Amino acid sequence: MKPFWLYPLLFFVLVVLPVAVGTRRGFARARRGGRVATDRNPGPEGGYRLLAWSLQHLPDWVMRVAMYVGTAIAWATLPGQRRYSRQYLRLALGRAPGARDTWRHFWAYTDYFIQRLQICLGREPKVQFAPGNGDELRAWLAAGRPALYGTMHIGHSDLLGFLLSTLGGRVHMVRKQVGNSDDVGWLAKRYAGGVEFIWINDWSRLILAMNDALRAGCSLAMQCDRPEYSSKVAGFDFFGQRLQFPFTIYHLAIMHGLPVGLSYAVAAEDDPETVVVHIPPMFHPQPGHEHRAENFAGAHAHLQGFLALVEAQLRRTPYVWFNFTPMNPPSPADAASPLRRQRGTLMQTAPARPPTTGDLSSVA
Repeated sequence: MKPFWLYPLLFFVLVVLPVAVGTRRGFARARRGGRVATDRNPGPEGGYRLLAWSLQHLPDWVMRVAMYVGTAIAWATLPGQRRYSRQYLRLALGRAPGARDTWRHFWAYTDYFIQRLQICLGREPKVQFAPGNGDELRAWLAAGRPALYGTMHIGHSDLLGFLLSTLGGRVHMVRKQVGNSDDVGWLAKRYAGGVEFIWINDWSRLILAMNDALRAGCSLAMQCDRPEYSSKVAGFDFFGQRLQFPFTIYHLAIMHGLPVGLSYAVAAEDDPETVVVHIPPMFHPQPGHEHRAENFAGAHAHLQGFLALVEAQLRRTPYVWFNFTPMNPPSPADAASPLRRQRGTLMQTAPARPPTTGDLSSVA
């Protein structure tokens, strides 16, 4: 049996000391303007490994205190992320958010992040589909047919590409490779055989790599909420505004004749340990160039319908939107916009390189 004094000592070494160093560095960064490099997740070097060790060896109460301390440091020393949190929460809550609201937003991400690490360390996630969802996806995976799967940074959605492999799927996940992200490597190792990565750090190779994977009969999984990482964007209604969202997934689907399955996952209201997956009917493009305009119109309606579901979810659970980045830019009015019309579909080419923004979560 371990002596009682060992726990306070470990708490000081593993929590208080890193907190003191992190706070000092965090406030120094805030004084320099609050900029956070996009090629690295916030936190100290080795922080993921330290948290993993703590989850395996320290009592739950120590980790709970550490979560509060870590959230406090992030909230106090990441002014840019607080600003973007307020920007989003103003839309989701329908009012001006206060400090308590942004704190809850940061805490929700911390809570998810710890659950994610627990899955990395071997905990079996409890996953279920929302009522009426999932049958089409199961049938498609059982047939071994490729598809394009899209999601957004909502709740547990970042795990969906990995969880697909548990249903018999094999996907190539499109992600940006960043520093201080050991969790991605741990998840890749745990779900090896079902998941491979296409890294978007080499921007010039992204589209070629995705097309090569699709031609080889592979499925792709990608995030569909951050327009700076998409070569094509289009305007959609979201929280009463016309905003730009990525549309590349539908271009690829129509080009290769593959369906698109959009989904998101959040914790069950009655059991935070259970992940509930929401996936509406998939979009199936019609073959043939003569259906191009009809396909793009259907694709636009499909994504708009999904965004309506996402908005309804976020109004119920506003703190699970894990984009601590600027809200999507507004889409120019259709009648007066410089957007080019592609056979009945409005489309805009996104910047060739993603702008510099900070985030609490890994970019995908």
